[in-house]
Amino acid sequence: MRTESLSDIKDLLIEVIDDSLNLIKKSENIDYKIEDKNIIAGDNPVTEIDLKTQNLIISKIHSKFPKHAILGEEGESSKIVKSDYLWIIDPIDGTKNFINASAAIALSKLQNVTAAQIIVGNGSNVPTAVAVTGDISINNAGLTAIAAGVIVDADISGSAAITGSKIATGTTSAVGVLQLTDRAASTSATTAATPAAVKIAKDAADAAATTANAALPKAGGTMTDHLIIDNGKELRLSEADGDGANYTGLKAQAQSGDITLTLPAVAPTANQVLKADASTPTTFTWAADSATDATKMPLAGGTFTGDVTFTG
Repeated sequence: MRTESLSDIKDLLIEVIDDSLNLIKKSENIDYKIEDKNIIAGDNPVTEIDLKTQNLIISKIHSKFPKHAILGEEGESSKIVKSDYLWIIDPIDGTKNFINASAAIALSKLQNVTAAQIIVGNGSNVPTAVAVTGDISINNAGLTAIAAGVIVDADISGSAAITGSKIATGTTSAVGVLQLTDRAASTSATTAATPAAVKIAKDAADAAATTANAALPKAGGTMTDHLIIDNGKELRLSEADGDGANYTGLKAQAQSGDITLTLPAVAPTANQVLKADASTPTTFTWAADSATDATKMPLAGGTFTGDVTFTG
């Protein structure tokens, strides 16, 4: 009566294959015994690895399924028992090829290949001669070449460095290489400034802009703070187009305190003069000129045109 499931058998089969492959791979670089199963030497060889691999498989099958029958290629491997299951084992299929895995095949024994073709495995895993296509080419001397214009940025390693002498010199109209100059005062038209030099120049330009923004332009403008003329200097007003170099200058004398003179808030009328205000003398007001007032007698004398009455 069958009690094993196909899933159990499949799991064991996978385990046996993995373990057998590991054993065979470990033997590739070691010396092992080779015997002949037939009378003619080399006609039907069997290696020590064949036997070890078969014994490994038999051991695992007996451990998992002791009632299964086993038939091994490398001699009688188990007692023939009546069973619903029979394992047929060929531990290394192609022992001669296994023994000669490092054998070299003369190129003259290979089929001719068209010039400038290479041999690759095709979709059916069959060696096939094909021409190289795509971004590279190859000639019959084995020399490869990259087609023009196919290398893009993604193809270049981030750590790649190209010598400047191999790059064309850059100009204002062509991309190329420019030598860097670490001087903000350079006047070269064929070199480029380093970031440090650019920063120095920018800082100087920012400082100049700050100074310029704080200055009153010659064309005129509005000052938002006091204008201070120090050390007895003058404020000179001139009309160069009309009277040449002549000017009217205003200057403060040496004084013990600050004096602020305030001009009138309105325009004068005819014959008025500036006069110190009676309550605030530093504030000027417009007033009639008493020296030319037709209604008053000048101190130097004059003619009365009406009656004069003295009281007191």
